[in-house]
Amino acid sequence: MNLLKRKKILVELMHGIGDTVCAIPMLKVLRGNHPEAEIVVLTKSDAGKDIIAASHINIDKVYVFDIYKNLGHSINFLLKLRKYRFDYGISSCITPVKKAKMFMEFINPKKWIGLQKKGLFFDLLEDKYHFVEANLLSIQEICKIPSEKIYPTIFVQNDVKDKIQKMIFTYLPDEYKSKKIVGICIGNGDYSLKNRYLRTGKVYTRGWGIENITTLIKYLKSKDVIVCLIGGKAEEPLIKYIQTEVTTKNNVINFVGKTTMKESIALVSLCDCVIGVDTGMQHVAAAVGTSTISIFGSTNPQTHGAYAKNAQFVECECNCKYCYGTNSYIKCKERICLQQIKVQTVVNYINNVLEGKF
Repeated sequence: MNLLKRKKILVELMHGIGDTVCAIPMLKVLRGNHPEAEIVVLTKSDAGKDIIAASHINIDKVYVFDIYKNLGHSINFLLKLRKYRFDYGISSCITPVKKAKMFMEFINPKKWIGLQKKGLFFDLLEDKYHFVEANLLSIQEICKIPSEKIYPTIFVQNDVKDKIQKMIFTYLPDEYKSKKIVGICIGNGDYSLKNRYLRTGKVYTRGWGIENITTLIKYLKSKDVIVCLIGGKAEEPLIKYIQTEVTTKNNVINFVGKTTMKESIALVSLCDCVIGVDTGMQHVAAAVGTSTISIFGSTNPQTHGAYAKNAQFVECECNCKYCYGTNSYIKCKERICLQQIKVQTVVNYINNVLEGKF
């Protein structure tokens, strides 16, 4: 085949970890429908690039591109993409319409397809679709979408898995090698901003609170399991609140800020279940086949939750939950939807998963 005639497809996925995981089925269908095309993906971080690589989908090029990091570099890179003359340009379903339009007008693909072209994006879909399903809608103009569900799947590097396994049992006696492993994502999830333009006013809209996480760790610490604490550099400041739980010799191992994305993928694959709020690592854990227990309130698990058969969601009953997309999502001070979820409720879910009842 004459390589000069290959279709060139650009996919913009410049968002978070969970958003990248939820785009995997779209990339899989896109490659299946266009096996000879050159597919180029833009991701916001090295972590996103690692997730795409771990999907084992044949993507020709993945560029890490944080458009806000360096304005001069960003303009030069956009000009480079513009010269590429893509046949199709596709944006993640979560990219706002104005941003997607500005980006595609600058890149100038021969054809821009997807939700934003129709004046839509995920926040405007009124909870009718999950992230995964909305991304598939973005490519239906050029792809045949299967009728059955397509779950995000990512794979672990065996050598990395061996490395993490050795790290876990370095701290523990041999008798622990047969114990179940529970992962806890200690963070409150990605923050939102009160003022997006000034980049000010951090609000953790999906947070359960480090106090509840600490109580949960104390409970599991007393049980016959291994507890692995999971998080990135952003979660490192939270360690001071649980310092006494991780500094004494026990079955709690702190991996917060100590693993790359490849290592984090391996870590969650070794867990029997992973607990956390609505955050990216819950999507990663579910995609490697680990059971997840996710704490939800302001977002709807049917649209934002891990898209997997092994995903469980903990919620409370209150009239104001699922405020995502409204002013309350940022301005709410009580977060009743999250604060009313008791630690014991989460413990019950954990016990059920470990006993094989889910």
